[in-house]
Amino acid sequence: MPYAVPVLRVLTGLSIVVVAFTEKLWNLPMGLAFLAEHPFNFFPALGLSTIGDPEFLLIAGTVELTFGLLLMSGVFVRLIILALWLPFNLTLPLLGWSELVGHLPIYGIMGLLLIWGEEQPGSDQAMIDGVAGHAGSSGLVGSAR
Repeated sequence: MPYAVPVLRVLTGLSIVVVAFTEKLWNLPMGLAFLAEHPFNFFPALGLSTIGDPEFLLIAGTVELTFGLLLMSGVFVRLIILALWLPFNLTLPLLGWSELVGHLPIYGIMGLLLIWGEEQPGSDQAMIDGVAGHAGSSGLVGSAR
């Protein structure tokens, strides 16, 4: 069981990579149909009117691919999780409950990885140290050792 969380991290990163390819980079017609219903392309509002929907899909897919690969690599896990929470949460008011329910497992995994961090444990002690370190820094609980 000591490798359950690292395997979960790698497989979650892989799922993000797969979605980047299948829904954005390799399937532009599907992405364009989605953007026709939900105008998420914010670049024209920022004054970048030359970035149309196809370019937006390529940018979004590339960013998603990069975050998935970084998550798989295990570097800056907490920073990557915090960065991933932004787009996951920004779409909730616009897409409704089905988006929340569909992403609940991902939210759970992101919460676990935020606590776990970059450690490659040999035992469950890494999880205990991570939780104790966060609680200890806020003054709530002493060290778990």
